[in-house]
Amino acid sequence: MLAVWILVVVAVLASWLTWLGATDRMTRNGLVGIRTPATQRSDAAWITGHRAALKVVLPGAALVTVLAVVGSVVRPDGATDVVFFVVAGVLLTEGVAAAVVAEVAARGVDGGRGDERADQWDVD
Repeated sequence: MLAVWILVVVAVLASWLTWLGATDRMTRNGLVGIRTPATQRSDAAWITGHRAALKVVLPGAALVTVLAVVGSVVRPDGATDVVFFVVAGVLLTEGVAAAVVAEVAARGVDGGRGDERADQWDVD
């Protein structure tokens, strides 16, 4: 069951990092945050992408936490693996959905034109 709670910590950490990016407390970088080509184009795209992703990440983290609590309280015999895989699946789905939402939202921002790093991501 410890593994399930580690996933809860990962979900909370992902929420916190997304919040930092959405509130401009974490500047765009190559290490942490939602780093898609569109979110890396400009600071405005970075913030917009993280703000959009926050709407997916926060409910996802809440769902992961609720599932972990229910799995810990109910403790069905031999179902620890099932609880782990359900929580892991929700966390993985949340991460992919957040990245897609952030990419789409960031594409709507001026395309990063005028930004000194924009050429780095152009694939046209």
